[in-house]
Amino acid sequence: MNFYESISVYYDEIFPLTQGKWNFAKEALTPDSTLLDIGCSTGSLAQGLATDGFHVHAIDKDPTMVRLARCNHAHTGAHYATMDMMAIDHYFPNDHFDRILCLGNTLVHLPDEQALLRFLKKVKSLLKPNGEFRLQMIHYDMIMEKETLGLPTIKTPSLEFTRLYTKRADGRIDFQTTLKLQTEDRILENSIPLIPLRHATLEHLLKEAGFKELQTFGGFDKSPLTGDSIPYVCIAR
Repeated sequence: MNFYESISVYYDEIFPLTQGKWNFAKEALTPDSTLLDIGCSTGSLAQGLATDGFHVHAIDKDPTMVRLARCNHAHTGAHYATMDMMAIDHYFPNDHFDRILCLGNTLVHLPDEQALLRFLKKVKSLLKPNGEFRLQMIHYDMIMEKETLGLPTIKTPSLEFTRLYTKRADGRIDFQTTLKLQTEDRILENSIPLIPLRHATLEHLLKEAGFKELQTFGGFDKSPLTGDSIPYVCIAR
């Protein structure tokens, strides 16, 4: 069982849709805007955006996540598909989307910077001339500067979700998680390799891909990005 399949049933409890994320995703959009949500997980954000009247295509590489999205979030304005993020240009036409979203630390699942640049070029080609790419990931500058590579434990009445990072010899990091289910007396452990993508590298690649204007923040509320910020948020035009 892969990482996301193993936590799919608990995903919305671990990472619930927040008002801040929803507001950030739909900010300043005109009625009937068309969006692509890359890494949609269980579809809660896509459902919310569709309910607000936007046309949403939502994709995720994990078929279990997409099945949950289709079962739990049926709406005529939201369309879900199992798809590799590197294949978006094969399924959608150029100049099609008003906004493309890549939230929830999805971006760093790509294998290397070369793949990342190819992906960003695909994103740019699918955006309308005045479109925006909005992304969010963990602030890896903060992670890599610390001796203990971890994030705060997520606790709910029924579970604890622990997150740690381990440096690898190939320059990537292993994202190691422990999901302790209180009600079932069960523990699920997983590890998945990620790119520790520093923001200077990402911003250079965004510009190389053709984005001209970048804004960076330390959260969906557009707070300043600091050395202690856990999220890294960017709007690229």
